[in-house]
Amino acid sequence: MVHLNRAYVKALNYNGPQQTANTAAILLKENYKAKLLDVGAGSGLVAEELSKLGYSNIDAVDASEGLLNVANSKGLYGRIVCQLVGHGQAMPFDDKTYDMVVICGAMGENHIPKAALPDIIRVVKPGGYIVNVFREEALYVPWYEDGLQPYMNKLEEEGLWIEFSRHKFPIFIANKEGLVLVHKVL
Repeated sequence: MVHLNRAYVKALNYNGPQQTANTAAILLKENYKAKLLDVGAGSGLVAEELSKLGYSNIDAVDASEGLLNVANSKGLYGRIVCQLVGHGQAMPFDDKTYDMVVICGAMGENHIPKAALPDIIRVVKPGGYIVNVFREEALYVPWYEDGLQPYMNKLEEEGLWIEFSRHKFPIFIANKEGLVLVHKVL
């Protein structure tokens, strides 16, 4: 399964995990003991990239038990939680626990709903970051009704976070343009 996973990453030119880890490293600098939560962790691709850069204090949450079993076999996570994020039940993590949340490829049609964002913000320490990397087109999919961007703006107006940085990159996966969004929790 792990070899098949790597084959898909290579065949689809999936650059999201590397972009996520590189962005996290720029923000965390040499704070290798920072506590991170990988939301939508899947098989642990982001944790692999973070580990290569020296970060190892990582927990995971994802809805797929099968993918989390693959992730667990890599030995890169502390706590692993199987849960569908944003569907009415808060994540089982204490408030203000994490220095950073990373989300890679988990925003889009039938993925993490926008209603999950307040719960994700809740678990990040004030001054911490949420690094969200996904297909740029996901901002506009019908899954997010009137759009993901207006909802993120609303959370900023409510004083929960501020957009810290945003940049596009040419290939998230296959021929799809990627977006790196970083929010700072207030």
